[in-house]
Amino acid sequence: MTAGYQMSMSIHGIVEFSQEYPLIYQQWYKFSKAITVLSLPNEEFLKGFASKLSQNNIKFSIFIEPDINNQVTAIAIEPSLEAKKLCSSIPLALKEYNKPKAIHKHFNGIQNGQEDVVACNL
Repeated sequence: MTAGYQMSMSIHGIVEFSQEYPLIYQQWYKFSKAITVLSLPNEEFLKGFASKLSQNNIKFSIFIEPDINNQVTAIAIEPSLEAKKLCSSIPLALKEYNKPKAIHKHFNGIQNGQEDVVACNL
């Protein structure tokens, strides 16, 4: 999935979460507003990760894209330390799978630790 499409799907996921869990979303919006967008290689991985979230009683919303044969293309996850731990090994989004890797020369290696709300997508 292209980088632009990943971002679009991430936004869909967050909007879905805001509708499904309005109180959690409002608390996040009031106190944090931090977002981390991560990426998994395909729908199978995304569904597997959603299953892992369910097993750990972490709330999340799934976005299903009707334009792509109703595939699961994004999930948005409630802010929590448990979610942060489960997401810690997932790479940041905007990676295009099955393409040559490019080095981002502006990354200085410092992370801000604000990984509160996470949108995972293909």
